[in-house]
Amino acid sequence: MTDSSSVPPYDEKQIRCPKLGGQVNFAYCRVEKGGQACPRAIACWTEHFDVESYFRKALSPNDFESCFSRPPQPKLVTLVELIERAQRIAAKAAISPLGKHTEPPAIPPEDEA
Repeated sequence: MTDSSSVPPYDEKQIRCPKLGGQVNFAYCRVEKGGQACPRAIACWTEHFDVESYFRKALSPNDFESCFSRPPQPKLVTLVELIERAQRIAAKAAISPLGKHTEPPAIPPEDEA
């Protein structure tokens, strides 16, 4: 049986993420950055519940400081990281089940007419 006090409030509630531009739930924000909370989570969720108190109880003081004390990265850096991540995922998807890399099909040149 799950202890209801350990389940964060609003885990399934969705709000607009200013970083991603779409709807996300609090469960995503808690582990957005490689298992660490999104540095913007406090700013985004403050109007919905006492999110700072939640994180102070859920995280060690060092983890809280390392997550929320740094200024957020500029949007351009975030976009570049997301593009690089998508490229790594796409490269993994291009590997066949036998472990051999498969090239995407060539795009034929446009007819010059």
